[in-house]
Amino acid sequence: MDTTLLRNFLTVAEYGNITYASEVLQIAQPTLSVQMKKLEKQLNTTLFIRQARYLELTPAGLLLQEHARTIVALVDKTIHEFDSFDSNLSGEIKIGAAESILFEKISSAFNIFHRECRQTTLDVTSGGTEYILSLLANNLVDLAVIAQPPTLERYEFLEIPGYDYWGVVMKNDDPLAKKEVITNSDLSNKPIIVSRQSLTYDLPRWQGNTISKDNVVAYYNLATNAAVMVRQGLGLMLGFAGLVDVSQESGLTFRPLGPTLTNSMYVVWNKQQKFSPLINEFIKYVQLVCDESFEE
Repeated sequence: MDTTLLRNFLTVAEYGNITYASEVLQIAQPTLSVQMKKLEKQLNTTLFIRQARYLELTPAGLLLQEHARTIVALVDKTIHEFDSFDSNLSGEIKIGAAESILFEKISSAFNIFHRECRQTTLDVTSGGTEYILSLLANNLVDLAVIAQPPTLERYEFLEIPGYDYWGVVMKNDDPLAKKEVITNSDLSNKPIIVSRQSLTYDLPRWQGNTISKDNVVAYYNLATNAAVMVRQGLGLMLGFAGLVDVSQESGLTFRPLGPTLTNSMYVVWNKQQKFSPLINEFIKYVQLVCDESFEE
């Protein structure tokens, strides 16, 4: 299947309008219409429901949109990898990463690496560990930074030095803001904003605590969105220290859990993975930073 057709399909799907999409793609509107009909003929299905002023994706169109994104991303990643097969290291390094202040180690490694290999770029996708590992499994990222101990049979890994510390983000005027630490009992019957992953894997390690799903008012993947919900008074956010602005101007406060709950972070990649010279070299820099052998 022609990836140009898929890229153009994704643009039409995004804008929901052939005219707008043709302007973005800088091709004639009739040409783009013919391409979409050709794609429907190839797949022997209808991809769009043609409404009065916009195009609506059919269930088949939605499925193709999902697959097309994966195919195009994998093609682009392959091209970038082969771009680096020369004496001058260049290209793109794709990393999927769970949110963590320990990501500064990866940033530090790339900062040093980039000084020596200027023709490189870093592409970071953020999300929970399960999502990031799904990207790794489909070869959509080169490396993953995750908050759970890796499965040793499946992954090579480096442990990032340091820890993420758990705590609660709340509004400044919340009564719990007067406390030094937040205990299990403090959260009883409180509205909680939490990630699904932490509810399953992390919080049960905290005094055997299991936050009741009845108390969960929202789940999040990115801390910034969770902080907005806290600021709006929806509930208390459970998460890592350092991810949310808790300055006086922010209107938010962070208090650590007591007793302390921590997470380690790991850089992982698939076993038997055949990397380009670019990725192999970058992993060496990550190793040196994790071993604290580099100074910026």
